[in-house]
Parts: sequence; structure tokens; C-alpha cells
Amino acid sequence: MPDTKNPHIDKWLPHLIETVGKPSENDYFVGHSLGCITILKLLEGLAENEKVGGVILVAGFTYNLGYKEISSFFQKPVDFNKIKSHCEKFIAIHSDR
Repeated sequence: MPDTKNPHIDKWLPHLIETVGKPSENDYFVGHSLGCITILKLLEGLAENEKVGGVILVAGFTYNLGYKEISSFFQKPVDFNKIKSHCEKFIAIHSDR
């Protein structure tokens, strides 16, 4: 992802969209940390008829956690209903440590 020392959704999301191209049900996404919210935002922005095969989220989060440096990723609430309309298979991997 571009400029990982200064992450910003306005750079990361277009980069992911360009990298992916036109998504299909054959595509599976794996994200870690801020990559998770970036993938979720990509799914939110898909056209009504577009779907992906599945998503694996590792150590992801859907709110700011109190860090100003990542606040751009959380300006708008996550629309889980819209996300679920584009993907039916999710795995979330978390730890309490």
C-alpha cells in the first residue's frame, strides 16, 4: 500500500481498486490491520451486481481506536449490510493478546 508510514484511505482505497480491477466471485481478499477496513470500504463501493468470493480479515477493526494517524479510514460508519450484499463468506481472525 502507498505511504504506509502515513496511511490515508484516500491513497489506499484507490490503490486497492486499481490493483484489483473488476472484482469477481473468483476473487478472495486477505487483509491485516488497516488492510481490513480498506477491503471493507472497497466492498462498500462495489456496484449492486458485483460480488467477491470471500474475505479473510486478520487483526482488523472497524473504528479508530483513538489514533489520529488512522482517522481518515473511519470518517464514515461501516455499512455492514452493503458489504454483506457483495460477499457472503467472511473469516475474522482475532486475538486477545
